[in-house]
Amino acid sequence: MNRFHIAVAASALALTSASAFAADFPQSGATKATGYLTGSSVEGLDGWATGSNPEIYVQSGVVRGEKDGGPFDKMYLRCIGQDVSIAGKISDNGACTETDKAGDMIFESYGSDGFTFVGGTGKFKGITGGGTGKLEMVFEGAKNWPIIATWDKHWEIK
Repeated sequence: MNRFHIAVAASALALTSASAFAADFPQSGATKATGYLTGSSVEGLDGWATGSNPEIYVQSGVVRGEKDGGPFDKMYLRCIGQDVSIAGKISDNGACTETDKAGDMIFESYGSDGFTFVGGTGKFKGITGGGTGKLEMVFEGAKNWPIIATWDKHWEIK
């Protein structure tokens, strides 16, 4: 086999693998996922007498699905958000992008009560649904912190 045939065979294999992966993502379902993230304060307002100064933050890391190779496994998550504490109640909201190995993305918005899938690209185009989650601070640093997040996710792709 010459180099041309090897290149054609490799290209065909890559296309087959990508389309097979797209076909493997279920059109609907529910699962759990865990995120290993790092958060960083980008900008804050000092001096608030509420116990928590308002801030804008960025979080990013890796998401692992409930099943190795299953839905939402090995995705990169990046979020931009803001939080503020008023009268002892924390308000937290923002937006995230999850990206898989093929470069397909899921777009999410979130608030203190959960998250919503607002769209996607590639195999995730038309995704709806969302879920709830829980964040566990491993420890709090001055400007950054490690987080373990767990989510219950449900979705449908139309």
